Amino acid sequence: MITQLQSTFYASWLLIRSIAVVSSSIATIISTMLPLVIFYPFSAEDLLPLFLLLIVGAFLIHGVLTHILNDYIDYQSGTD
Repeated sequence: MITQLQSTFYASWLLIRSIAVVSSSIATIISTMLPLVIFYPFSAEDLLPLFLLLIVGAFLIHGVLTHILNDYIDYQSGTD
């Protein structure tokens, strides 16, 4: 039971491509938020919840929806 659960979690982790999604999202979000930090009087305490929300949103939209849906549709159509 534990081995099957670990295997399922590991396969899902690979399917979502978590490392690539998070690293590209972090670079994009930081470069987008940089003008807020430089030109406006926002503190790090104000921007941290926004940053975390954007990371979670990017992970869900880009990682889960895009990658899993793309692989599922490719499987259904016979492309993969």
